[in-house]
Amino acid sequence: MPIPGSKMLARVLSASARRSMILSGALSLSILASPGIASAKDIGAVAARSMKVAATETAAVKVDKLKDIIHTVIGMTDKGASEAYKGKVANMLGRTAVHESMGLKQVRQISDYKDGKPIYGPARSYWGVEPETAKWLTTDYAFATKRVPVKGKKGEFETVLRRPDTLASIESATGLSREQLKTLSQKDVTAMLENNVFYAGTMARYKYKTRTGSIPGTLDEQASYWSNEYQGKGIAANTANFVQSNKSFENKLGYKPEWEDKQTAGLTMVLDENKIKHNISDVKTKTDHLFNFNKK
Repeated sequence: MPIPGSKMLARVLSASARRSMILSGALSLSILASPGIASAKDIGAVAARSMKVAATETAAVKVDKLKDIIHTVIGMTDKGASEAYKGKVANMLGRTAVHESMGLKQVRQISDYKDGKPIYGPARSYWGVEPETAKWLTTDYAFATKRVPVKGKKGEFETVLRRPDTLASIESATGLSREQLKTLSQKDVTAMLENNVFYAGTMARYKYKTRTGSIPGTLDEQASYWSNEYQGKGIAANTANFVQSNKSFENKLGYKPEWEDKQTAGLTMVLDENKIKHNISDVKTKTDHLFNFNKK
């Protein structure tokens, strides 16, 4: 016999039976990962390149997908960094995406409106990276070379890549060979920024990497850093807007995205529209509110 929906079970089961079934996992079909608490992880380049973030998806779903993208990017670009610093980078990339895309709503910059229709600016992706910048990072910055002495051969020099790890990361983000990357046009790069979220996130990270100083930790500090280094204008009003847009996004979302968090915080019970209270350690106390039959 099929398992009835959670609301039907709520009507026919006794409180003790419901508690027993829930805590034993028998109602697993009614337990879903809570939005925003899914474990963020490095999903690997192949999976990251193929990940799509649809405009029609909820903000919570977009957050979970972008968290995986961000952690996969950091896994490539910040291998030697401490976990604490990686957390700052994750927050910086997540908050930048929220602000630049007006709450994860757009992948094309809207600079103005005319007759009710948007006039698009050059920036693309959730991170608002300009194609010109992405092309420079991809075809110039990553391919920069230097001359070094040849080991064991006095007076001889050879030309090597200045940033081989950067080029390797961009190869992984695009799935293209070095020869293919060299021939990319700005039109090609524009399309990739719009259609390959992993590549766009990688470009955003390298855009920050080419700036001065280390990424700070707090929202206010990151707002100032974004304004001075990412946007490059340092205007106080823009800094304030960065803070406000992220706070507004959190309010609409109903929780903090916790971009840096790699741990699963817990589960949400889809039962009578209540949630298990994970901030309470005692099992009985944290689930008592789920068994109130008098609740409307």
